[in-house]
Amino acid sequence: MKIFFNDRHIKLDAMSFATVGYQSVEFFTDVDQLKLFVDRFVADENVPDTCILADNVSELKKAFLSLFPLIHAAGGVIHDGDDEYLVIDRKGYADLPKGKAEAGEGPVETAMREVMEETGLKGVNVIDRIGETYHTYLLDGKIVLKETVWFSMSVPGRPKLTPETAEGITNARWVGRKLMGDEAKKTYKSLRDLFISVSL
Repeated sequence: MKIFFNDRHIKLDAMSFATVGYQSVEFFTDVDQLKLFVDRFVADENVPDTCILADNVSELKKAFLSLFPLIHAAGGVIHDGDDEYLVIDRKGYADLPKGKAEAGEGPVETAMREVMEETGLKGVNVIDRIGETYHTYLLDGKIVLKETVWFSMSVPGRPKLTPETAEGITNARWVGRKLMGDEAKKTYKSLRDLFISVSL
């Protein structure tokens, strides 16, 4: 599990994880110690990407999530009948359709609604749950953590796309699977692994 703070991230993993590539490694003991480190990570941008290891990763994840107000969201990784993938351009970044859950919605309902609103697509089929991404941002002066659940989706043929300009989406387009690796260079760091996994 990676949690992104703008361009930096904290990775939560098991003690057996090889920490190659991380200059900073911490070990989880309790939630108070974890909070002290996360506060330092947020306050000091010189603290590099960090891997936090624990004997019990589930306990570590639960402790980490307890440190922030949690915003639930969902989105879709959608391919068409030509095995091309839907990419939207939002605020200068390549992105995927996603958004916050409304009251009473489950992740599937949120993802389906957001895909339709942001791209105009209808008749989308949900194939499988891919996983989650996490990133923080400021809301009313406080740092919140957004958990976005991602679903693999398909749509028959090659339907016309209608970007939701009111949400800052300037374009919606179909991209070849192999080219998703190039799109990964233009997206948010929190989504790069997702884009790359599609291109493989």
